[in-house]
Amino acid sequence: MSRIPYYEVDNATGKHAEFLEKLKPHLNIYRMLANSEYGAKGFVRMGNALLHRCELDPGLRELAILRVGRLSRAAYEVFQHERIAREVGVTDDKIAALRDATIERQCSATMKKPCCASPTMSCATSRPRTRP
Repeated sequence: MSRIPYYEVDNATGKHAEFLEKLKPHLNIYRMLANSEYGAKGFVRMGNALLHRCELDPGLRELAILRVGRLSRAAYEVFQHERIAREVGVTDDKIAALRDATIERQCSATMKKPCCASPTMSCATSRPRTRP
């Protein structure tokens, strides 16, 4: 059960209805955000920018999202982005490794940004990171 009620998309009118019509399939996150017309539009714009206009490699982007989702225990986010990760070429082995928090870390030329899968390791040194 959701903590915030889902908006009845069929009850939308005007520009809000037109906007929601473009968001098919009507994922639960969109139905929840639709309670705030401007909030939903802002969220979708931000998501589109991250997913479609980002300079970061799509596979690395999805690995970073999955890692943060796992650490945050955001099951819905992880569920949605495991599918997206597969669509952009992330292997089931890497997804499973993240699931088990044992992904093999290798900082190559293509993995300079969010290459650290472990919050306790440093990519630059491949040594355990010290906590303050």
